[in-house]
This record gives sequence, C-alpha cells and structure tokens, in this order.
Amino acid sequence: MYTRTRIALVQSISLAIALGTLLAVIAFSVTALVEEKDDRLYGERLAAILKAVESEHAGLVRNGLDGVEAYVQQAQQGVLSDLALLKDAEGAHVLVLDRNGRALLHPTLPAGSTALASSPAANRIRAKPETGTLETELMGASVWLAHARFAPWSWDVCYVMPLGAKHAPVRALLVKLLALAAVGLGLGGAITWAGSARIGAIIRQVLAETRRLRNSVAAGDLSVRGDAPGIESEFRPIVEGFNATMEAFERPMRVTVECATEISQGRIPSPIAERYEGDFNVIKEALNRCIEAVTQLKDREVQLALAQQVAHTGNWVWEIASGNVSWSAEFYRNLGIRRRHRRRCELMPGALRRLKRRGEPSPRAPHLERQFK
Repeated sequence: MYTRTRIALVQSISLAIALGTLLAVIAFSVTALVEEKDDRLYGERLAAILKAVESEHAGLVRNGLDGVEAYVQQAQQGVLSDLALLKDAEGAHVLVLDRNGRALLHPTLPAGSTALASSPAANRIRAKPETGTLETELMGASVWLAHARFAPWSWDVCYVMPLGAKHAPVRALLVKLLALAAVGLGLGGAITWAGSARIGAIIRQVLAETRRLRNSVAAGDLSVRGDAPGIESEFRPIVEGFNATMEAFERPMRVTVECATEISQGRIPSPIAERYEGDFNVIKEALNRCIEAVTQLKDREVQLALAQQVAHTGNWVWEIASGNVSWSAEFYRNLGIRRRHRRRCELMPGALRRLKRRGEPSPRAPHLERQFK
C-alpha cells in the first residue's frame, strides 16, 4: 500500500471517528434537551387536567356538597366525560385509576375494569403517589406516563404517551444528523480521494523527471536537467535537488574530460586549482599528478633530444661501395678545419686512415690542416 493511500485512509478514518463522536455528543445533548422539554410539556398537560378535577371538586366544596355521595359521583362522571374528550394526535390519552387500581377512564377498557389492577404500571403508580414520571408496559405497549394523585377522590390521574411517539422527534433529529454526517463523510472522502489523486499525479510527474535524468546519465549526457518549474511548488525542491546533484557531478566530470582531451591531443593543461570535496578531490589530485608526470615526460623528451644531438656531434659517414666520406659540420669545427678545406677532406680517404692513427684529432687539428693543404 502506497504511503499516500495509508495517509488518505488514516485521514478518512479520523474524519469518520471525529464525525461519529460529534454526532454522539449532539445526539446525547439533543435527546436530553428534547426529553426535558417533553417532560415539562406533558407535565403541564397533566397539571391542566388536575386543575380541572380540582375545580370541579372545589365547586362541590363551596356548595357544601362534597359529602353527598350522589353529587360527588355526578361530578366525577362529568369530569371523566370531559377528560375522555381529550385526545392527542400523537396517541396520548388520559388514564384514571381509583384506589383499588380499577380503570375509571381508559381509551379501550370499560369503566371499572380491573384489567390494570395488578399490572406493573398500576403497582408502580400506587407505590409512588406523588407526582412523577415513568416508562413502563401498559396493555402490551411501551408507554411513558406522568402521574399525580388527587387525594380527595383517591384518583391516580395519568397522562399516557406511547414511547415511540414520545421519542419520534428525537429519532427524526438523529436521522437528519446521520444524513448530515453521511454527507459530510462522503464529501470528506471525496476531498481526500481528490487530494490523494492529485498528490499521486505530482509524485508520478516527479518520478518521470527522475527517470529522465537517470536515462540521460546512463546515455552519457550530463547536460539534461529536470523541469523544476513544471512541478507543484510543494514538491519542486525534490527536482531542484536532483538538478543540484547533476550540477555538482557535471562540473568535476567536465574538468576531467577537458584535461584528458588536452593530454590526448599532446597539449599539457594547467593543473586544476578549483576546490573539490571527497572522491572528486581524489580525482582532481590524480589528474594533477598525471599532468605533472606528462610535463616531466615532455621535459625529459626535450633533454633526450638535446643529448642525442650532442651524442651525434662527431658523426661521419663512409659509403664503402662508393668510397664517399662525409663528416658533420660540428666534427669539422671540433677539428678546427675551415669550411674551404672540407670538400678536400671528404674526397681524401687517406685522411680517414691518418685520423684513425692520430686517435683523438681535436688537439692536432693544426697539424692535420697542414697535411691536408
């Protein structure tokens, strides 16, 4: 797996974790706020119901009829009839239980039904007569209810809300948040993929430049340079570094080639005075030693030529077949023979025999000259 792929994957995972964490925090906070709001709202509705019951009871008390069972029952029936009309589009309803747990008001049960008397919900309500809320099972359905005790009539008045309906706004909000998170993840993934693709294209471009430089070096062309301006500015220093490497390598190589060319053509170049480092300095020192050796060889060649010329100063040539004798001009000078007498000496073989008998002729040059005359 390429490094850029791993980076993109890590970025995507990090983004997903960050969005998931943010979504969880938002969901938790929003759920708490919504439930608090709903509890307050449903509590207000229960308070309004209790207010109506208390109002009816207060009327009986004002008229002194609160002790008359017939009037009390009539008032209770009137209240229950009014409460039965309270219906909510979300499925909420009012539940009224007497002291024995019989249902005085229920959407489906008849008045006085004992179907709820021993239910967990009725037991929990009777166990906690003060105002409160709870989540429980009621007639096989999960519900949330707010309840309060109306002591004068020993009623437990409940405002019942199906749990699914109560949590529906929270679920709707969570769905929206999830959709928003999915869009954010998709957008982040697309941006990450586009960035990774762009970086991949730049890296491929840099690799193409490096291959071009490598091929040029393999072909012996050190003048080729990478196209640094054509590379993204963030990655441009890579190609510029390759170019700098080529420059640092080309200069000593060019000097080496120039020196070798000069020497091969018989010319002696000047010693290299530029400063190099490392292996390049080793090459420079070797070239300078080579230049010094060639210079000394040239000097010795000149000295050898001069020595050869001096060695052949007294050369003479005698062609036996023809009898011709020729001596070098330097030989005549050593013998002290004038120019006008040279021809006569060359035509006289006897002179050679006399010269041999004399041994070293140079000190006797005047005597020989008188004989040749």
